[in-house]
Amino acid sequence: MSDLLAEISLDAFLAARYCVGDGLPEGRAWERAMGTLLHRPGLSRSQYAGLTTLFGAPPLSGCAHELDGAASGWRGCLLIECKALSGGVDKSDVATFDLKTFDYYCGQLDTAAHDHWWRILVSASPAHDAVRALCFRIGVVLCEPSRFPLPVLIRVAANPAADDVLAEVKLRELLRLGEAPCQSMQARWRIVRDEIRFRPSRWTKQDLEDLLWLQDELSDDLFDVYDTWAPGRLERRVAELQQQIRARERAYA
Repeated sequence: MSDLLAEISLDAFLAARYCVGDGLPEGRAWERAMGTLLHRPGLSRSQYAGLTTLFGAPPLSGCAHELDGAASGWRGCLLIECKALSGGVDKSDVATFDLKTFDYYCGQLDTAAHDHWWRILVSASPAHDAVRALCFRIGVVLCEPSRFPLPVLIRVAANPAADDVLAEVKLRELLRLGEAPCQSMQARWRIVRDEIRFRPSRWTKQDLEDLLWLQDELSDDLFDVYDTWAPGRLERRVAELQQQIRARERAYA
Protein backbone atom coordinates (compact mmCIF):
# COMPACT_ATOMS: atom_id res chain seq x y z
CA MET A 1 0.00 0.00 0.00
CA SER A 2 1.21 3.50 -0.84
CA ASP A 3 2.52 5.83 1.86
CA LEU A 4 0.94 8.60 -0.21
CA LEU A 5 -2.50 7.11 0.39
CA ALA A 6 -1.89 7.06 4.14
CA GLU A 7 -0.60 10.65 4.13
CA ILE A 8 -3.54 12.03 2.18
CA SER A 9 -6.16 10.06 4.11
CA LEU A 10 -4.71 11.17 7.45
CA ASP A 11 -4.90 14.82 6.43
CA ALA A 12 -8.43 14.32 5.09
CA PHE A 13 -9.48 12.75 8.40
CA LEU A 14 -7.92 15.58 10.42
CA ALA A 15 -9.56 18.20 8.22
CA ALA A 16 -12.96 16.53 8.58
CA ARG A 17 -12.58 16.14 12.33
CA TYR A 18 -10.99 19.45 13.32
CA CYS A 19 -11.05 21.98 10.48
CA VAL A 20 -14.71 22.32 9.50
CA GLY A 21 -15.72 24.54 12.42
CA ASP A 22 -19.28 24.66 13.72
CA GLY A 23 -21.81 22.89 11.54
CA LEU A 24 -20.98 21.62 8.07
CA PRO A 25 -18.97 23.51 5.44
CA GLU A 26 -20.50 24.71 2.21
CA GLY A 27 -19.99 22.11 -0.53
CA ARG A 28 -17.64 24.06 -2.80
CA ALA A 29 -15.65 25.33 0.19
CA TRP A 30 -15.23 21.73 1.34
CA GLU A 31 -14.00 20.71 -2.12
CA ARG A 32 -11.47 23.56 -2.08
CA ALA A 33 -10.34 22.57 1.40
CA MET A 34 -9.65 19.03 0.20
CA GLY A 35 -7.85 20.45 -2.81
CA THR A 36 -5.18 21.84 -0.50
CA LEU A 37 -4.18 18.25 0.37
CA LEU A 38 -3.07 17.56 -3.18
CA HIS A 39 -0.04 19.86 -3.08
CA ARG A 40 2.83 17.65 -1.93
CA PRO A 41 5.99 16.03 -3.30
CA GLY A 42 5.38 13.26 -5.80
CA LEU A 43 2.18 14.79 -7.21
CA SER A 44 3.13 16.89 -10.20
CA ARG A 45 -0.34 17.78 -11.51
CA SER A 46 -3.76 18.28 -10.02
CA GLN A 47 -7.27 19.29 -11.00
CA TYR A 48 -10.23 20.53 -9.01
CA ALA A 49 -14.01 20.43 -9.09
CA GLY A 50 -15.88 21.54 -12.19
CA LEU A 51 -14.02 19.54 -14.84
CA THR A 52 -15.64 16.61 -16.65
CA THR A 53 -12.42 15.01 -17.84
CA LEU A 54 -9.52 13.44 -15.98
CA PHE A 55 -6.42 15.43 -16.91
CA GLY A 56 -7.97 16.08 -20.29
CA ALA A 57 -9.05 12.49 -20.99
CA PRO A 58 -12.79 11.74 -21.18
CA PRO A 59 -14.46 8.66 -19.65
CA LEU A 60 -15.12 5.77 -22.00
CA SER A 61 -18.89 6.31 -22.07
CA GLY A 62 -18.64 9.99 -22.94
CA CYS A 63 -20.83 10.93 -19.96
CA ALA A 64 -19.89 14.19 -18.26
CA HIS A 65 -18.67 12.90 -14.89
CA GLU A 66 -17.43 15.57 -12.51
CA LEU A 67 -14.69 14.68 -10.04
CA ASP A 68 -14.16 16.87 -6.98
CA GLY A 69 -10.40 16.52 -7.15
CA ALA A 70 -7.58 14.51 -8.66
CA ALA A 71 -3.81 14.48 -8.51
CA SER A 72 -1.14 12.36 -10.12
CA GLY A 73 2.61 11.94 -10.31
CA TRP A 74 5.28 9.34 -9.89
CA ARG A 75 3.70 8.26 -6.59
CA GLY A 76 0.37 7.37 -8.22
CA CYS A 77 -3.02 8.91 -9.00
CA LEU A 78 -5.69 9.94 -6.50
CA LEU A 79 -9.35 10.44 -7.41
CA ILE A 80 -11.29 12.34 -4.76
CA GLU A 81 -14.97 12.84 -4.02
CA CYS A 82 -15.98 15.32 -1.27
CA LYS A 83 -19.31 15.35 0.57
CA ALA A 84 -20.63 17.70 3.27
CA LEU A 85 -24.05 16.22 4.08
CA SER A 86 -25.88 16.36 7.40
CA GLY A 87 -26.86 12.70 7.18
CA GLY A 88 -23.48 11.54 6.00
CA VAL A 89 -22.74 9.80 2.72
CA ASP A 90 -25.12 7.06 1.61
CA LYS A 91 -24.91 4.11 -0.75
CA SER A 92 -25.89 6.20 -3.78
CA ASP A 93 -22.93 8.54 -3.17
CA VAL A 94 -20.56 5.56 -3.01
CA ALA A 95 -22.12 3.87 -6.05
CA THR A 96 -21.96 7.03 -8.15
CA PHE A 97 -18.29 7.58 -7.27
CA ASP A 98 -17.57 3.94 -8.11
CA LEU A 99 -19.28 4.27 -11.50
CA LYS A 100 -17.55 7.53 -12.42
CA THR A 101 -14.07 6.39 -11.55
CA PHE A 102 -14.45 3.04 -13.31
CA ASP A 103 -15.65 4.83 -16.45
CA TYR A 104 -12.52 6.99 -16.41
CA TYR A 105 -10.42 3.90 -15.78
CA CYS A 106 -11.89 2.16 -18.83
CA GLY A 107 -11.18 5.24 -20.91
CA GLN A 108 -7.44 5.16 -20.11
CA LEU A 109 -6.54 1.48 -20.15
CA ASP A 110 -3.36 1.93 -22.17
CA THR A 111 -1.78 4.31 -19.68
CA ALA A 112 -3.61 3.21 -16.51
CA ALA A 113 -2.17 -0.29 -16.80
CA HIS A 114 1.21 1.04 -15.71
CA ASP A 115 -0.07 3.32 -12.94
CA HIS A 116 -1.69 3.05 -9.50
CA TRP A 117 -5.06 4.72 -8.96
CA TRP A 118 -6.70 5.10 -5.56
CA ARG A 119 -10.18 6.40 -4.83
CA ILE A 120 -10.85 8.52 -1.75
CA LEU A 121 -14.31 9.56 -0.52
CA VAL A 122 -14.06 12.37 2.05
CA SER A 123 -17.11 13.08 4.20
CA ALA A 124 -17.34 16.07 6.53
CA SER A 125 -19.86 14.13 8.67
CA PRO A 126 -19.75 10.63 10.17
CA ALA A 127 -20.68 7.62 8.02
CA HIS A 128 -22.96 4.74 8.95
CA ASP A 129 -21.47 1.28 9.36
CA ALA A 130 -23.25 -0.07 6.27
CA VAL A 131 -21.65 2.63 4.12
CA ARG A 132 -18.26 1.92 5.68
CA ALA A 133 -18.66 -1.77 4.87
CA LEU A 134 -19.69 -0.98 1.30
CA CYS A 135 -16.53 1.09 0.84
CA PHE A 136 -14.47 -1.82 2.17
CA ARG A 137 -16.12 -4.13 -0.36
CA ILE A 138 -15.53 -2.04 -3.46
CA GLY A 139 -12.15 -0.55 -2.63
CA VAL A 140 -13.05 3.07 -1.87
CA VAL A 141 -11.04 4.65 0.94
CA LEU A 142 -13.51 6.45 3.21
CA CYS A 143 -12.26 9.39 5.28
CA GLU A 144 -14.73 10.78 7.83
CA PRO A 145 -14.38 12.45 11.22
CA SER A 146 -15.23 9.53 13.52
CA ARG A 147 -12.21 7.26 13.10
CA PHE A 148 -8.80 6.99 11.51
CA PRO A 149 -8.96 5.84 7.85
CA LEU A 150 -7.83 2.31 7.09
CA PRO A 151 -4.61 3.30 5.24
CA VAL A 152 -3.42 5.19 8.33
CA LEU A 153 -4.09 2.25 10.63
CA ILE A 154 -2.44 -0.19 8.23
CA ARG A 155 0.70 1.91 7.99
CA VAL A 156 0.83 1.99 11.80
CA ALA A 157 0.22 -1.77 12.02
CA ALA A 158 3.01 -2.47 9.53
CA ASN A 159 5.54 -0.65 11.71
CA PRO A 160 7.75 -3.27 13.43
CA ALA A 161 7.50 -1.40 16.73
CA ALA A 162 3.71 -1.06 16.68
CA ASP A 163 3.11 -4.06 18.91
CA ASP A 164 5.09 -2.32 21.65
CA VAL A 165 2.19 0.08 22.16
CA LEU A 166 -0.79 -1.61 20.47
CA ALA A 167 -2.33 -5.06 20.88
CA GLU A 168 -0.57 -7.51 18.56
CA VAL A 169 -3.70 -9.53 17.83
CA LYS A 170 -5.56 -6.42 16.64
CA LEU A 171 -2.65 -5.39 14.41
CA ARG A 172 -2.36 -8.85 12.90
CA GLU A 173 -6.06 -9.04 12.11
CA LEU A 174 -6.08 -5.53 10.67
CA LEU A 175 -3.30 -6.44 8.26
CA ARG A 176 -5.14 -9.61 7.28
CA LEU A 177 -8.46 -7.89 6.58
CA GLY A 178 -7.59 -4.27 5.88
CA GLU A 179 -5.15 -4.36 2.99
CA ALA A 180 -7.63 -5.48 0.30
CA PRO A 181 -9.96 -2.44 0.72
CA CYS A 182 -6.94 -0.15 0.18
CA GLN A 183 -5.72 -1.76 -3.04
CA SER A 184 -5.29 0.33 -6.14
CA MET A 185 -7.84 0.00 -8.93
CA GLN A 186 -5.20 -1.81 -10.98
CA ALA A 187 -4.92 -4.50 -8.31
CA ARG A 188 -8.69 -5.09 -8.40
CA TRP A 189 -9.23 -4.70 -12.14
CA ARG A 190 -6.16 -6.14 -13.83
CA ILE A 191 -5.57 -4.90 -17.35
CA VAL A 192 -4.34 -7.74 -19.55
CA ARG A 193 -3.90 -6.68 -23.17
CA ASP A 194 -7.40 -5.62 -24.28
CA GLU A 195 -9.46 -6.93 -21.39
CA ILE A 196 -10.11 -6.10 -17.74
CA ARG A 197 -10.01 -8.99 -15.28
CA PHE A 198 -11.81 -8.38 -12.03
CA ARG A 199 -10.24 -9.85 -8.90
CA PRO A 200 -12.79 -9.43 -6.09
CA SER A 201 -11.78 -10.03 -2.52
CA ARG A 202 -13.64 -12.82 -0.77
CA TRP A 203 -15.55 -11.47 2.20
CA THR A 204 -17.83 -12.98 4.77
CA LYS A 205 -20.26 -11.06 6.92
CA GLN A 206 -17.99 -11.81 9.86
CA ASP A 207 -14.97 -10.36 8.02
CA LEU A 208 -16.79 -7.09 7.47
CA GLU A 209 -18.01 -6.90 11.05
CA ASP A 210 -14.52 -7.67 12.33
CA LEU A 211 -12.96 -4.96 10.18
CA LEU A 212 -15.53 -2.40 11.31
CA TRP A 213 -14.77 -3.31 14.93
CA LEU A 214 -11.01 -3.20 14.39
CA GLN A 215 -11.17 0.26 12.83
CA ASP A 216 -13.17 1.54 15.80
CA GLU A 217 -10.95 -0.10 18.39
CA LEU A 218 -7.62 0.83 16.85
CA SER A 219 -8.75 4.40 16.25
CA ASP A 220 -9.34 4.81 19.98
CA ASP A 221 -6.06 3.05 20.73
CA LEU A 222 -4.12 5.25 18.31
CA PHE A 223 -5.47 8.43 19.87
CA ASP A 224 -4.18 7.14 23.20
CA VAL A 225 -0.77 6.43 21.65
CA TYR A 226 -0.56 9.97 20.27
CA ASP A 227 -1.54 11.42 23.64
CA THR A 228 1.08 9.36 25.47
CA TRP A 229 4.00 9.14 23.08
CA ALA A 230 3.60 12.07 20.68
CA PRO A 231 1.59 14.78 22.48
CA GLY A 232 0.81 17.75 20.26
CA ARG A 233 1.76 16.04 17.00
CA LEU A 234 -1.76 15.85 15.61
CA GLU A 235 -2.53 19.35 16.86
CA ARG A 236 0.48 20.76 15.00
CA ARG A 237 -0.61 19.08 11.77
CA VAL A 238 -4.16 20.38 12.23
CA ALA A 239 -2.80 23.92 12.65
CA GLU A 240 -0.83 23.56 9.40
CA LEU A 241 -3.92 22.31 7.56
CA GLN A 242 -6.06 25.13 8.92
CA GLN A 243 -3.51 27.66 7.72
CA GLN A 244 -3.42 26.11 4.25
CA ILE A 245 -7.20 25.94 4.01
CA ARG A 246 -7.60 29.59 5.10
CA ALA A 247 -5.02 30.68 2.53
CA ARG A 248 -6.91 28.86 -0.21
CA GLU A 249 -10.21 30.43 0.86
CA ARG A 250 -8.64 33.89 0.80
CA ALA A 251 -7.50 33.21 -2.75
CA TYR A 252 -11.15 32.59 -3.73
CA ALA A 253 -12.53 35.56 -1.80
